[in-house]
Amino acid sequence: MPRVARSISTDEGNPRVGRLRSLVPIERVTQDYAGFGVGKHACPFHEDRTPSFHVYGGADGFHCFSCKFNGGPAEFVARLKGITVEQAVAELEKRYDVEIKGDGDMIRHLVNKSREEGMATVVEDPTFGMATALYVGQLTDELAEQQARRWIVPANVLRYDWRMGWDAETRRYTFPVIVDGRVVDVRRRAEDGRADKVISMKGGGRGGHLFGLHCLKEDGPVVVVGGEKDVIVGAHHLDASFVSGTLGESTWRRRWNAHLRDRDIVVWYDHDEAGAAGAREVLRSLSSCAASLHVVRWREDDPVHWDVSDVVRNCGREVAATMLASAWCVKPRVDSRIMQGIERSRRCRS
Repeated sequence: MPRVARSISTDEGNPRVGRLRSLVPIERVTQDYAGFGVGKHACPFHEDRTPSFHVYGGADGFHCFSCKFNGGPAEFVARLKGITVEQAVAELEKRYDVEIKGDGDMIRHLVNKSREEGMATVVEDPTFGMATALYVGQLTDELAEQQARRWIVPANVLRYDWRMGWDAETRRYTFPVIVDGRVVDVRRRAEDGRADKVISMKGGGRGGHLFGLHCLKEDGPVVVVGGEKDVIVGAHHLDASFVSGTLGESTWRRRWNAHLRDRDIVVWYDHDEAGAAGAREVLRSLSSCAASLHVVRWREDDPVHWDVSDVVRNCGREVAATMLASAWCVKPRVDSRIMQGIERSRRCRS
């Protein structure tokens, strides 16, 4: 059963209502206007002996299981104060310092809070794209420089090429996953030793995506690695494109192959059993569509659990480049037309 019914929502009639809902957490509004946050409460709109008013948090809104009233910030304030939804939107925009007139206007408004322009990707998606712009606006010079030192990648590269931001609420660095010009997820990374080091934004991780596609070069090898950090570090220091799946090294989706068809693929997963198993899975999946397949072999004295960024940091880019150039060939390069013929023959036999 859906957590929130949207029967009375005016999102379709007034897009500002929906955008406000995606940017201002409902629990912040209920706390400021009625004194309660996430959870079950007595409904403020009718006599309620048994608490039936549920505040779900974030963009999920609220729902009363007694009177069936539900919605987001605009609907809550409108009913509470006896004003129209349009008046409530105007009040909330002013109170929470947001300007919601259109997707482009919103992104420009948020990004203008930062000292540089043009760091956010202007996209159609009203949730992940706006979140990206918001996080970009929250990133300070100090936070950017700290991450630049950790990864040995210039702060401007992290900001402009990878749209790095900062989620102040959860204290995580953010990196949007951009596919075909649209933000489909926002990966959030903690650098303080938390067990859940990298997580997806709610709703974005479902099904998984390939990170790094928006920086894919038109030609040259594509290196498949184990995570966003390896993608960014590898792409900056080595002459190749880098991508990684957002579901971890153990999972590779066949639908991702379409983005890598007829490309020269090199797999460079972490130096451990999980990395080796994941590399075999990627090689099997891409064997029918890649122009060629190579896998980087770790050296005997490389520490267990090392990844691409560890090689760059501890051994230098020259050593990393040599390892990449000497990758073991699993499948020689074949003309794409021949590959298609082989694939057709295989399907006929099966």
